Amino acid sequence: MVLCLRLGQQHRFPTTGPGVEVDLAAGFKTRMFNRKLSIDIGYIRYLFLGPPADLNYNYGDINLNVGYDFGVATLSGRVRVSPNSFGSSGVSWNKRGLLMVPLPFLRINEDVTFRAYGSLGNIWVERFDLYGIPSPDYWYWQLGLVTSVYGFDISVAYTDTSIEPSGCGNTSYCSGRVFFSVTKAF
Repeated sequence: MVLCLRLGQQHRFPTTGPGVEVDLAAGFKTRMFNRKLSIDIGYIRYLFLGPPADLNYNYGDINLNVGYDFGVATLSGRVRVSPNSFGSSGVSWNKRGLLMVPLPFLRINEDVTFRAYGSLGNIWVERFDLYGIPSPDYWYWQLGLVTSVYGFDISVAYTDTSIEPSGCGNTSYCSGRVFFSVTKAF
């Protein structure tokens, strides 16, 4: 059983102002074939604190992640489906592939390691106008570096989408950006 809480992602919504995203996740994760195959099934609830509740920004995703560690790289795929996504936009599908490559030549010691990754995904939304995008689907991608330091994962990555700022409410939410995160699994 896996439980996760992510706090504090700040948003600035064009019509309602600032808000904070809180994600709650629960699921089941297993590994098979000498821990090379991983399967993760779960549910994620996205809560947006700040905007009025009648805008229906809060929603949930059912997700399935499957990955296989080939030694030189790990290849994984993810599918998330929401029966009623952000802003009551109806059914949405989020599909993503990810390739993670360990960088053993950068290893400092057994407690400090490095990995590089790249991902490519597609989101399709039934009522895309309520979701705030100009067409039913769009692509997104990410390139990053993860440093594992004494049980913490420190990541820096670049992410972007196929949506122009004019198709994203003239905001920077769909623009390319660099982000930094620190995570710890318990």
